[in-house]
Amino acid sequence: MATKNGSQSKSGGVTGGLTKRLLSMGNVKRSPQIGKSRARKRQEKLHPLLRGAEARGVRGRGRDIYTGSVPMFSLGGKLLDGEGATEIDFWTVVDFAEEGLLEADAQWHPIQFELYDRVRFWIPDGRLVRRDRARPTLIEIKPLSSVRIDPVEDPIGAKVVKDWMAALTSAADREGADFELITDFEVRTEPRFWNAQMMHRALGTRFSDKFIDAVVDELPRLPAASTVSELADLIPDIGPAALSICCCLDRKGHIRLDRSTPFRPASMFANYRTAGQRSAIVEGDHP
Repeated sequence: MATKNGSQSKSGGVTGGLTKRLLSMGNVKRSPQIGKSRARKRQEKLHPLLRGAEARGVRGRGRDIYTGSVPMFSLGGKLLDGEGATEIDFWTVVDFAEEGLLEADAQWHPIQFELYDRVRFWIPDGRLVRRDRARPTLIEIKPLSSVRIDPVEDPIGAKVVKDWMAALTSAADREGADFELITDFEVRTEPRFWNAQMMHRALGTRFSDKFIDAVVDELPRLPAASTVSELADLIPDIGPAALSICCCLDRKGHIRLDRSTPFRPASMFANYRTAGQRSAIVEGDHP
């Protein structure tokens, strides 16, 4: 590959632009210290209100990037940082779908690995500890377009992705963890993504425990398989908040909303307060 002065790059085709782009998108760096001074100078040129907190968990490394924190209601409201909309959406889905989640951390510590005879550092986007897994899982989140490369059309690019994944898998194994690659396509699979957003918004609504307990006391009056609108008809006072209330009841284990379709007023749920046992799971139910 030609450089500015016309010479050939020593890195060759395999470690060319695709490699740099792939490595840079996942917090993979040659060293955790590289780029800090330049990023700080760029930040200093911005208006003070646009610079961001000095101690925030996720840093844009001087780039314009959407960042945020997600409260994990399944972990007592623990805040996890996300760099980019996909990472933020990922934590929202994890909070909804990972029912056996014991621990979760974002932007795990730098892990050293070697790729193409060069020592690099990888910062996993997340770390999950699940009840049904013997080892924790280190998560890397990527756009599907950056990792699904046709080996016929772009054999070099496909090899880079394969080598990169093998290197991160080995690095995770040395940490006593499994490696999992998550794409934006998996994060935003419907109807799970819609339901995760609905659940997250509902859990952020401040219904008092006394109010929720009063609704729970009315559940035995409904059949084992009921709908959100039936609950609203039973308790007219809850009105348009019926769906949000059902999401809260679902999280507390009193009912189980049907996850095979988007949450809406017509959604069915299994009423665990009828007959006093956890039965009648709605057909097609899944996380």
